[in-house]
Amino acid sequence: MVRVEKITKQVNKLLSINNVLQPPVPIFNIAEKCGITISFEPYVDGVKTLSSMYYNSKNIIGINSALSNEDQRFCCAHQIGHKYLHTKELYVDKIIKTNLKEGVMVINFKDVEANRFAIDLLIPPIFLEIKLQKIKCTTKQELIATCARVFKVSCDLMSCQLYNLGVIVG
Repeated sequence: MVRVEKITKQVNKLLSINNVLQPPVPIFNIAEKCGITISFEPYVDGVKTLSSMYYNSKNIIGINSALSNEDQRFCCAHQIGHKYLHTKELYVDKIIKTNLKEGVMVINFKDVEANRFAIDLLIPPIFLEIKLQKIKCTTKQELIATCARVFKVSCDLMSCQLYNLGVIVG
């Protein structure tokens, strides 16, 4: 079972420490302030890949430079999730092939948690609730696209958070 309380606590702590008060969340600045080195590298054959590792104070995240900005932000937030949720051991994400346009590829329970962490960090529920009060949209697709632009995330990621919060169904 995903540890939602722990994720919420860690996300809120990171947002507070970094004085983040509104979207979009400056995820790369947060990573830097957490002592994480980010390396943007092109991966061969245009494959959407991600590689990262961290161990105590040696925190390194490798992100495919060919990914969209939204997908790079998600990958960074996902790896920060591993750092804060799974810190007791060396963690190396396998280089995984993903098509982020079709959704996030989930490998294991730790990745499920890191995905939830990334979604909540990039789209903090309280920030989204405030924005939803101000946004006037006539369709579900318009709502998703408008919110995704505000938070600088993909429409798929925004759909997940809107679903998590019960704003949209199905």
